[in-house]
Amino acid sequence: MFLQDADFESDADLAVLQAKLDQIRSFTAALFLDISDEEKHKYQNVKERFEQLKESLFTNSDTLLEKNKLGITDPTRDAMKEEQINLMFDWEQFGLTEDMFLKMYQCQRNQNSSDPQTNKRATLLTEIQSIQTDLLLLFKIRQG
Repeated sequence: MFLQDADFESDADLAVLQAKLDQIRSFTAALFLDISDEEKHKYQNVKERFEQLKESLFTNSDTLLEKNKLGITDPTRDAMKEEQINLMFDWEQFGLTEDMFLKMYQCQRNQNSSDPQTNKRATLLTEIQSIQTDLLLLFKIRQG
């Protein structure tokens, strides 16, 4: 979409990412000014469900990674893996891909980095991804 794979590399130019963020913010602000109240209401409902799903996926992913790191292989881990598959199916129903999830997850977690460059890049990428997701959700609403 708007971002390219090179934007997620550690040597990505922060000024270029900032310019992309400014550009997509400007475009999106104008677009959202032009939607009806009914579309805004639908969008808010879909966005709320999406954010809940995203948070569930992030939390579940964190737990699974921690269990894998510690070498824990208990029945709850298998159940969590199954839950992750189901959550990803729900994710795709929003018109989003697994690759998008992985990039969002990586950026969200990199915001906690002690390296200022990594932190700044992750923050910019997260903001751009959030706006892209808003656009996809609005498109999905208008399609339906």
